[in-house]
Amino acid sequence: MIGTVHVKNAIDQAEKSYPDWEFNLYRVPFLLEPGYASKPEGFTESHETRMIRKFGSLKNFVSFRTSHDLPGRAAEVNLDALGFTQPNLSKRIQSSTINSHRLVIYITKRFGVKKAEEFYSGINVKHFTESGILNDSEMLLQVVKDVGIEGQDYVDVETFLREGAGRKTVFKSLEMVERLGIHGIPTLVLGGKMALGSGAQRGEDIFEGIKRFIEGGEEGGGRLFGEILDGIDSI
Repeated sequence: MIGTVHVKNAIDQAEKSYPDWEFNLYRVPFLLEPGYASKPEGFTESHETRMIRKFGSLKNFVSFRTSHDLPGRAAEVNLDALGFTQPNLSKRIQSSTINSHRLVIYITKRFGVKKAEEFYSGINVKHFTESGILNDSEMLLQVVKDVGIEGQDYVDVETFLREGAGRKTVFKSLEMVERLGIHGIPTLVLGGKMALGSGAQRGEDIFEGIKRFIEGGEEGGGRLFGEILDGIDSI
């Protein structure tokens, strides 16, 4: 969520500086915990359990958490007002994110980037502030309703999720991410060619990367992920 705010701030600045350019942000699947993909769909574990496994001990995890200061960085972009606080972050429940990725891709294709971003933001607020489980169909469908997808459109989304559609697309995308050597998020790929390094860079740094891309005379490659992601041509 923090990275998203910085990226959007950079895009806002780029739109003002380069009015002849069109900027769109598309989500590409990435698994922070690839091992979850082979677990049963309902598998969950506490955030602390995952972090202790990752860092080797509770002491190491606490040291990282202190130095990383996620709540402080969230407050810089006003996410604390949404409940992005350490007590809420500590209550997170971790799971596979395959179902979330499936829906983000489907909603992007069916309803457009703006609606997909509303959905993406909604599930992240649920996860980071309300212990929402990112593979839980009930939670995901509630956010679908929250962003105004109703009637037959909602039925179509529910059917897509229930039938397991889109899994192959997610895994093909993950293979591409691995081939590109992307090992962390957020990583911003500009025009299908130039990648800005992983991590929640600040908006001004991301804008400088966009500026280098444009003023360096680059032209967008356009279809780095487009064919994989079910024909979203401009990815």
